[in-house]
Amino acid sequence: MKNNKKLPVIFLISIIATVSLLTLATINGARAAIKDESDEFSTDIAIKDLDLELESELFSGESEEFVIGKEYSDEIRVVNTGTMNEYVRLVIHKYWTNADEVTTEDNTDPVKRTDLDSEMINMSLSFDQNWKYYKEGDDCIIIYYSPILYSAAGETSESEEAVTNKTTPVSISFYVDEAIKSDFERDDNKDEETGITTTTFIYKYDGASFYVEIEADGVQTHNAVKAVVSAWGARDASIDGNKNIFIPQISD
Repeated sequence: MKNNKKLPVIFLISIIATVSLLTLATINGARAAIKDESDEFSTDIAIKDLDLELESELFSGESEEFVIGKEYSDEIRVVNTGTMNEYVRLVIHKYWTNADEVTTEDNTDPVKRTDLDSEMINMSLSFDQNWKYYKEGDDCIIIYYSPILYSAAGETSESEEAVTNKTTPVSISFYVDEAIKSDFERDDNKDEETGITTTTFIYKYDGASFYVEIEADGVQTHNAVKAVVSAWGARDASIDGNKNIFIPQISD
């Protein structure tokens, strides 16, 4: 069974930043210049699962100046605050959107910009042997925690070993490639009366926002193999003698 009666049950945090590129007009075709204008780098945290929490500093809800090309790093831990032991995973998405555009009036999910390259959001992960890759795609990465994540409500392992309700950390680093600064179209407009030509550069990524989303969800350890099939769609899972779960990695 999944760890909650309501579906979907996830913990979601998002990093949102807007790219702003300004141009200076060119007079008589003499020269052109580009100026970067940094927006605030903001985070938005929404809890959808009261049984799991995510520990993070960068995703803390505070703002800082966002800089194209600058690498941002953080360590993420999943914390089991519920009453049941669980197997947990992290689902990480990255994508571009329009800053204020949502799907519908009733659905505030951002509209993804499929015309913008998500590979311009460079992201890397590092973690210890307790975490395993399930899916490693261009836009979505899924990793799972192989050991049981014990609850904070007093459940323990069958051995006398100390247990913790926190996973080992996952280090995440990402930056927006400076190549987006050179992705533009040039428009030359000559005034026939004055002979002055004004050149405008239209930047493809101007005004776009990028999202890095991290979702944590879990399943109960009871009947876990069936639970990961039902809740995660992950087949051929197995559990070893130490109660570590293993799920074959799939292709993107």
